[in-house]
Amino acid sequence: MIFRKVEPSELDTAYSIHCETVDWLLAKGVRQWTRPVPKDIFESRQKQNELFCLDTDKTIVAVVSIAIRSSGNWENELGPGKFLFLSTLSTGNAFRGKEYGKFLLEMTIQHIEVEPTKDEIYLDCVVGSGFLPNFYRTFGFIDVARKNIEYPSGIFDMLLMKRKVNRPST
Repeated sequence: MIFRKVEPSELDTAYSIHCETVDWLLAKGVRQWTRPVPKDIFESRQKQNELFCLDTDKTIVAVVSIAIRSSGNWENELGPGKFLFLSTLSTGNAFRGKEYGKFLLEMTIQHIEVEPTKDEIYLDCVVGSGFLPNFYRTFGFIDVARKNIEYPSGIFDMLLMKRKVNRPST
């Protein structure tokens, strides 16, 4: 398995994986997204080298975005500035149940730990039944703040989480 950037020719595949994950989460009662992130955002992330994938035998099985961006909805909690955020972690339906999402998150964290960017990784997720927060806690993410955030598709009970970056000693 290889962790790498998504190539322009693979954008449709990466986006399809995200769309499948939206449907899968909704079927499980998890309202992380009620509809897919717009495709032009995926395109922008790919062009800015922020869209990564887990590739097994030249097949993309999972995708994630890694971006340095403003605090957005969390400015009151984080303040102004730029922060390293993970988003749209998604696994293709054909590969679900094989722990590719976990492996992708591990590889993402390892990738970040060797890049000299930021000392903390942030993400936000819907609280719901606790499915997503519990998943991220197993990777060392801790709760930072919780609040309702209004999106065009509704009001969501959201949790901001962070994880310290453990850089290898030199």
